[in-house]
Amino acid sequence: MDPPVSLAAANLPKIYMSNSNVQPGSTPAAKNVIARFIGIITAPGVTFQSVVASPKWLGMLVLTTLIIAVGNALPLTTEGGREALVEKQVNTLKSLNMQLNDDVYARLRKQSAWAPYTTAGGMIVFLPIVAAAIAGILSSSCTHG
Repeated sequence: MDPPVSLAAANLPKIYMSNSNVQPGSTPAAKNVIARFIGIITAPGVTFQSVVASPKWLGMLVLTTLIIAVGNALPLTTEGGREALVEKQVNTLKSLNMQLNDDVYARLRKQSAWAPYTTAGGMIVFLPIVAAAIAGILSSSCTHG
């Protein structure tokens, strides 16, 4: 049997990130929403400095809400996704001790055709509301005054 491999930092390859820091006292250039979205992953330090210098939240909220809505609705556009939804709904109803007959199954299958639209619509409506509520709670709990 091979000896265990040490995962100490000395054994890991060094990963160098670009050092494009903004000089003290200067203001970083404002970035558009796509540059910010990509920059959070590729160059978080510089991107966060740009966000602090020019905070624009609406574009990022819209972009992330759309990504989440599409990501949740897309599987429901397939037959397999709709069948999985119906199965989950049936299991939920059974766990509530509801009696299910063929009419209930037929209605659930018929309603599953609307699932991509209702899912995306629900996300587009409620995610910004939840984000605003969380921002309000954090803002009120983090301010001194």
